Formats: sequence, C-alpha cells, structure tokens
Amino acid sequence: MNTPKRLGRRNFLMGASGAVLAIPALHSLLPSAARANIGDGVRRNFISWRITNGMFGHDWFPTDAAASGLSVVEPNVREMPLSDIAGPISTLLDTRFDDFRDRMNLLRHIDRLDTADHNRRTGLFGWGNVDGIDVASLPPSIDNLIAEHAFDIPSIPLNLGVRWSSTAASCSVTTTSAGEVVEQPGLHPAQAFQALFAEFDIDDVAAARRREQKRLLVDRALEHYTSVRNHPRLSAADRDTLDEHVEHMYTLEHQLSLAAADCSPPDDPEGIANSPEGVDARAQAAVDIAIAALRCEMTQVVNIYLDPDVLFTDELHGVAGGHHGASHNGDPASVQSIQNAHRWHMHYLTDFLTKLDAGQDIVNGGTILDNSLVLVNNEIGNQNGQSGTQPGDVDLNHGALDNQVLLIGSAGGRLRTGNYLDYRTDFTRNRWSQYIGTSYNWVLVTCMLAMGLEPETWEVDGEPGYGDMRGHQYNMTPLDQVVVGDLRSYLPRLQA
Repeated sequence: MNTPKRLGRRNFLMGASGAVLAIPALHSLLPSAARANIGDGVRRNFISWRITNGMFGHDWFPTDAAASGLSVVEPNVREMPLSDIAGPISTLLDTRFDDFRDRMNLLRHIDRLDTADHNRRTGLFGWGNVDGIDVASLPPSIDNLIAEHAFDIPSIPLNLGVRWSSTAASCSVTTTSAGEVVEQPGLHPAQAFQALFAEFDIDDVAAARRREQKRLLVDRALEHYTSVRNHPRLSAADRDTLDEHVEHMYTLEHQLSLAAADCSPPDDPEGIANSPEGVDARAQAAVDIAIAALRCEMTQVVNIYLDPDVLFTDELHGVAGGHHGASHNGDPASVQSIQNAHRWHMHYLTDFLTKLDAGQDIVNGGTILDNSLVLVNNEIGNQNGQSGTQPGDVDLNHGALDNQVLLIGSAGGRLRTGNYLDYRTDFTRNRWSQYIGTSYNWVLVTCMLAMGLEPETWEVDGEPGYGDMRGHQYNMTPLDQVVVGDLRSYLPRLQA
C-alpha cells in the first residue's frame, strides 16, 4: 500500500488540473507545525466592482430612522442586522438586494487617508499618492496579490471595463523596480471575448467528457481515501471525519453524473457600438463574460470597472451632461443624475450577483456567490457634506471620506455577513463628512485575509499595514483621531 507522507490538497487532486475537491482536514496526519493553518479546499473568487465620481449618502445609506437600531458593540463600531431594516435598505440598495441581505455587509464611515480625487488607484491599491515613497518597494494592488498568493495555481486578474474612450480602464495596479506605478489595462467586452472565448467550443459530447473527467477524479480520490483510512496515525475522530466525507464523495459522484455542463461561452459582443445606444448592451456583455469566466474556471479574480461617463445621456439614462459633469454640479438636476447613474450600476450589479448565485456549487457546496467575496467601491466618498445623509446637504468634495463600501459573499465562510456596520469615531470635522471614521486600508487588509493571504505577503520591510497612512486630507483627518486599526487582522465584527 502506498501511503502519502503528507496529506494536502495536491495529494488528493492526484495531478488533475483545474478540478477542485473539498477535502476534510485530518489534523492527526499533519506535522504539528502545519496543523495551525489547514486549507479547506474551497474554490474562492475575488471580485471588485468599481463605481466612479462619488455618491450621495442619502441615496446609498439607510436613513437615520431606518438605522435607529444601530448599537455600539465595541469601541468605534456600531452594528445592526440588515434584516431589521423595514422596507428597502436605501434608495439605491432597494428591493433587488433583499435576496442578498443575509450575505452582505454594508460599511459606513470608512475613510481613505491619502489623496483621492479621480484616481483609479484608490480602489484596490493602498497608495493613492506616491509622492516621496519608494515605489519599487511597494506590493501591487490586492487583486494581484490575491491572484498570485491565494490559490494553489496562480490566477490572472480579468479586468473588464466599459468606458467612453477607445480603451477601457481598470483599478488593477502593479509596480516596477524602476519606481513606476503601472495601471493594468482593462478589456472592453469584445476584447475580453476574443481573448477568452473566440475559439471556445463545448458541445454535448465535450460537456459529457468534462463531467466524466470530474467523476473519474472522484473515483481516484476515493481509492486514495481508502488507503489513508488505515493509516496507523489516524485518530478515531479523523477516521469518523473521513468516513463522513467518503459518503459526501459518493453523493458528489452521483451529482456529477447528472449535472449539466456548468461552463458555456457568453454571446459574442462584437459589433455593439461604444455609444449611448450601445452602452447598456456592453455593460451586460461585461457581466456575462465575467460570469462565464468564473464558471469555466478561467480565473478566480475579476475586476469590473464600468465608467460610461458621457455615454450616459439624459434621454436614455436620465444623466444630464455626463456622469463626471454631473458630479461637479450641485443643483437638484445633477444630484438626480448621480442617483440615476448609480441606479444603472445597481441594475447590472444585482444581475451579476443573481447569476453568481444561480445553481449550486456541487463541489464545494453553496453557490459561487457564497464562495466569493465581492468588493463594491467608489473612487470618491460621500458628497452629502456635514450631515452625511440629508438630501439638501451637498458638498462636492473630491476626497474619499465616508466611502461607498459594500462586501457581498462570505468568501466561503470566512466572513460574518448580514450586517450594517458603522465604524465612526467620536471625533468630528467642521466640513465634509461629519464623523471621522476608520481607515479604508483596513478594508483592503480584510479582503486579503478573507482570501487566505498572510500579512508578510503585503507588508513592506516587515512594517504592519498596507498603504499610505500620511493623511493628506487637507488636515481634516488628524492621524491621532482616525482609526487605523490592527492591519494584520480583520475589521471588527467581520471575521467569521
């Protein structure tokens, strides 16, 4: 009998590429040094959804009345279940989000410390302003770190964009030894389709072959389990765990024999004009390509950056003067235009979430959404001004204070979900967002931890933290008042 020296995911995969099996953690067979950090075999995905030009808190956050149930649960943290909010969560987080309330977290009073403005780097990269910083020593944005370090086989981020220009944009950032910050290119839907699916062909025969390959993988794993079960070091508790898992594997084998193909190409978006009349179809194509790429296991990291700007029109989208133009004008019509631009985003975001949630992930359990982490963010923060939520209070600042941050999915059970979390402090400002809050960098660290990264992956010279903590917000965010936090841990109340 061939007994493996070490039990790990690679042993059980037996060299099969691309297939993932959930395996039990058999602590008694692992070296003591390895038992504290055991992988669970779940195939996780990280997705970022980028919105531009700021937002108004009165549209995005619950009203003060709806949020009256917020209670202090620890210093600088107020919490209430999203299920306790009667009616829609907010104007933008409307009834379309009801099906996701128990699987998302809405964060409030998250402040970016360094310079924001119209800056692609402020979503996934910890340094919006690199003046005076040794760029060559910096790690890349978190999507690249996750793609390189979170998986058995490194992934490549898929940067999808819809933009008014001939080239798409992304907020994926790398750095070079020459001291350059490089914003990775985004792919328009037609470009992404050509790169991923132009020669993709999966007919019924190919689909059946794909299912049979997975079923044979289960058979081979079961043979391996049989040999492992008789290992002399296996404890009784682990033997019971293994027996339970073998039953799961038989169930999985049966499901695989019945399952329809879970991988199919999207429609080819070639020919859809980059125009006001075509922008909706292009956004839908970006969503569908992202879903197909995740289902076909072509990537585990996707960045979606929809920035139509002047492709929005008053006639078709209720956005007068373009999205960016409206964000610089505080009259009622422009405030309504910003709301309409966000409604457009929410339509495609909920379509994306619904498709992620469709069908069971028969290998890992749950759905693709359950095993993913979706970060929704904006380059600019709350522009409501001092009140933060009063419709008539407009302050078109270009900082990133009281940011738009929504986390959806539990990353395969690593995050608590279902809550509205307000991270404000007792310190206040005399302009812009009233309450000083908690560092956005901590959100980025939380995402990396939830995806399985360790702090040494992103830290520079062993210093705790990820990102610029100098505080460039025109002296409106004193560093002794903002909560920087323990940048080697999850944000409070988020770790499962």
